[in-house]
Amino acid sequence: MDKTPRFEWMTEEYTFVERSTDWFWAVGLAAVALAVVAILFGDALFGVVIILGAASIAMLSIRRPETVAIAIGERGIKIREVFYRYSDIPAFWVDERPDGNELIIMTKRFFLPQVAIPLHEIDADAVREFLKEKIEEKEMREPRYHKILEMIGL
Repeated sequence: MDKTPRFEWMTEEYTFVERSTDWFWAVGLAAVALAVVAILFGDALFGVVIILGAASIAMLSIRRPETVAIAIGERGIKIREVFYRYSDIPAFWVDERPDGNELIIMTKRFFLPQVAIPLHEIDADAVREFLKEKIEEKEMREPRYHKILEMIGL
């Protein structure tokens, strides 16, 4: 990473939502009901997978988000300890929304190639102008799985 990044800020890895006891009861009851149905249809293994999935969702929902360091410099973008060179980022988009601006970058990774980075108080226009000199600006939207996970509360 560059010695002096052009933009640098801290953000939480996701927005934490406090869950009520009723939410956990609903997840648990839905999982048990689906597992029972799976067992009645002769697929006990799927029933076990449903229970394990619900337990994983419950455990993830109580985990507090970590604070993540973001830096944009002359050679690339650093998120935590992962450095993305501009040659590994084919395109970017600054998604300006009322609930907060986001920088979306497309990487060359096979698994989860889009990365959404909240900009918070960083000037979205300044980031856009800086990145336009380095990589192509291409309209993108936040990946659907992000929205699904937000609806579930993860």
